[in-house]
Amino acid sequence: MSMLDPEPSPESEAEIKALVPKRRLWPILLVLLAIAGAAAYVVWRIRTDPLPLRVLVAIDMEGYWWEGSQPAAVIADRLSGRLEKLGFDTVRGGDPGVTKVLERAKSPEEAAKKLRASFLVTAHIVPQVTEHPVQGGYFETRIDAPIEVRFLKDPPGEPGRVRSWSGGKSRSEAVRLVAESAADQAFDETLSRITAHRSIQDLFKGSDASMASKVGPARNYVEQRDKALKVAADLYEDLGKKRKARSKGPYEITWHSRPEQQHTLAGTGPRGYLTKTSDKRLFFSPDNFDLGWISELDSLEWRDGASKREALWTGYNLYGYPAAAPGGSPAVLVEDIFGWAKTVTVVDADGKSRRVRVDPSHRFVNPKVAPGGKLVALYDRACRNCPASIHVLSLDDGRAVFEKKATEGEYSGFDWIDGQRLALVRKPLPGADAAIGDRRAQELWLADLSANPPSAKPVHTFHRDAEVVLWSASPQAHLIALEVRGMGAQTLGLLDSEGRQLKTFQCEGLAEAPLFSADGKVVVYAAGGDIHWMVLETGKTTKLTDTPYEERYPHVSEDNTRVYFESLADDPNFPGHRVVSAVASVPAPR
Repeated sequence: MSMLDPEPSPESEAEIKALVPKRRLWPILLVLLAIAGAAAYVVWRIRTDPLPLRVLVAIDMEGYWWEGSQPAAVIADRLSGRLEKLGFDTVRGGDPGVTKVLERAKSPEEAAKKLRASFLVTAHIVPQVTEHPVQGGYFETRIDAPIEVRFLKDPPGEPGRVRSWSGGKSRSEAVRLVAESAADQAFDETLSRITAHRSIQDLFKGSDASMASKVGPARNYVEQRDKALKVAADLYEDLGKKRKARSKGPYEITWHSRPEQQHTLAGTGPRGYLTKTSDKRLFFSPDNFDLGWISELDSLEWRDGASKREALWTGYNLYGYPAAAPGGSPAVLVEDIFGWAKTVTVVDADGKSRRVRVDPSHRFVNPKVAPGGKLVALYDRACRNCPASIHVLSLDDGRAVFEKKATEGEYSGFDWIDGQRLALVRKPLPGADAAIGDRRAQELWLADLSANPPSAKPVHTFHRDAEVVLWSASPQAHLIALEVRGMGAQTLGLLDSEGRQLKTFQCEGLAEAPLFSADGKVVVYAAGGDIHWMVLETGKTTKLTDTPYEERYPHVSEDNTRVYFESLADDPNFPGHRVVSAVASVPAPR
């Protein structure tokens, strides 16, 4: 301090200090607390916010997988494994902390939130199990349940559907197998919904290199799947256009099935036409990136040719063609229970179905129902290509009423003349001393089921050079329609129901599947892959269709105004491996 600066007095120093403002620490503390709180919040958010690719599969099938349910674990493991290959993060067991959350959560939603899942897959599947009382045991199982795929921050959306079926020698095996078959459907429903969500779409389009790498497999799969499905849809659309463009017949064809569908024609009646559907849903496999299909449940329906549909039955493996009694009821079908057994199933007028017979020792196929609906005749083969027997069963209880065994002859068609009489074509078996190439003439037999016991006798012998197939009989016309090969020609044969007189008609090729109209005045048949109409009174024949496709199995509508038929084409997406079948119709000639 210089001499020029006098030392301040104590009084002046105190005054100076009083003039300097004091520092307040609480604002600083508040700022620090705010920073700490924000940091804690960020850390909390990081630790608790949903992870964008995390998925919890919570499918309840006899319990959840974390509760020890084997079928639920089968579906969850397969679904989770596929999702993980595509870059998703699925909740798995093995971590005690995860298991603890799952076991303590009051709902799958609560568990998903605590486990930071963005997506939740839920379903409540109750398998319907039928035990068949046979030696060794057999259980058939089916499932049909909604499946929901939900982004947890969104309200629930429209659910998908999982339908499947299986069978096994034990209940647990049957349920496990049906769970395995349901896994493909669960994956298809799940991935399509997850990848369509805006959060995943944003990741697909985003610039975050880390996330782009994670979702890359899923994005690639979706792109390849969408491309394959687009090509498939275009091929089916092109098939539909070709069907219409290539039709050169005199009548416009109305198509009652879409090009990709598998619909067959089983008859006509007052409610329209009877159709069996066996549709497939396209499936792009994440395992090999190939296009395949998932089989939908078979169904049996009456359709009116417009928009009205009446479902009679839904199930699996409807074997061969079903049939209905004249007048439309009852309907009879054969179910194939996984190659183990065949059923004879009746759908009554009230729409209720009942299995009147479940038989592991007989291979029933192609029923024909007697007028009045009390009896049904069926072929029975020990194997697909084995010689056939003919069985007649009661539709009240499935009891066998009549049988012509394969050891008694070779059979080539049958149909009902009335409610108690069955016509059938039989060729005697060769005797032990028969010469090689011996031509045995076929015979028409009539079986009378009203007799006690039922009786059967031959009433007509066909030419030795003829090969005859009995296709239909008309109680109204008292005639039997036959496919006739040989004798230098392929013809349509009409034989009176007593077997007295056979008339033949030259056709453009073999007259296949000839069938009478309900009033017995017309016969329709397929020849050369096209449909023909013949008036019995005049013999006049009209060619109804002219296409490069195979048309077959025509049926005249109950009111004689339309002719329904099947049209076959090679599936353009699976050429050589699958045939698509459409139900179509044309106006009847005036």
